[in-house]
Amino acid sequence: DAPSASSSSAAPGLDALHQSATTGTLIIVTEEATPLDDWLDSLDPTSPAANSAAISWGLYNIVEALVFLHTQAKLAHGMICPRAIFVTPGGDFKLGGFDLITPIGIEDGGGGPTPHFRTYEAATCPDEYRSPERVGQRYDVLQQSAPIHSIDCYSLAVLIEYIYAHPNAGTNGKVPAPLQKALLRMKNESPKLRPRLGPLLKCPVFDNPYVMAQLFLDEVTAKPAEEKIMFLQSLPDILNRGVLSEDVAVHKILPLLILSINGVAGGESAMAQD
Repeated sequence: DAPSASSSSAAPGLDALHQSATTGTLIIVTEEATPLDDWLDSLDPTSPAANSAAISWGLYNIVEALVFLHTQAKLAHGMICPRAIFVTPGGDFKLGGFDLITPIGIEDGGGGPTPHFRTYEAATCPDEYRSPERVGQRYDVLQQSAPIHSIDCYSLAVLIEYIYAHPNAGTNGKVPAPLQKALLRMKNESPKLRPRLGPLLKCPVFDNPYVMAQLFLDEVTAKPAEEKIMFLQSLPDILNRGVLSEDVAVHKILPLLILSINGVAGGESAMAQD
């Protein structure tokens, strides 16, 4: 039997899992996505502004995903690095690579995160993405004084620097100015002084037409009918100005238009009456 989307993860920015059980077999299917490095390499170097906007949206996705993990699930990801990030055809960044996911500050007798994390994190996560207390195996620091976001906060700062250093990132190899001070705080030597990630979503680097349009597309089903109509009416201008890419148009806007037409028409019977 073909897999069906019988259930899927609804958490923001997490790699969606769609599972379907066949006779005696459980099949796990993830949504289509490209590894981050391959996606960066595929960007058009002659479109720096578009690339920079697309990256800002992707980083917004990852911050949202980590805020969800930290505040709702009370877990640290533990392996924030390029190979844990995937990009969908519609331009969304998705967080995968949950090999090291762990609570922080648990009383397990070992002085820190889970025994699994302590045993495998050095071999699984690249050293440059491991915070100083991890590199020094000072897991007692994590247990006694580190907030849940501390290790991911450090790793995310390194990841952001890595992404913007790519020649296709559209920023001449530099981290945008609005993010620079934030990254310094995120890489603080002291875990307890690293900031929560939620406020980072308010950074001006995310205040651009591409991110605003993508946010609306993500939230459109919950929007009032009047706002949906206004957005649909503005789409020709948005697309003509190149605010959204062709990939976004095909993989996110087209499905939205089909749903909208079906909803307005009230199904085939209503369309036949017209």
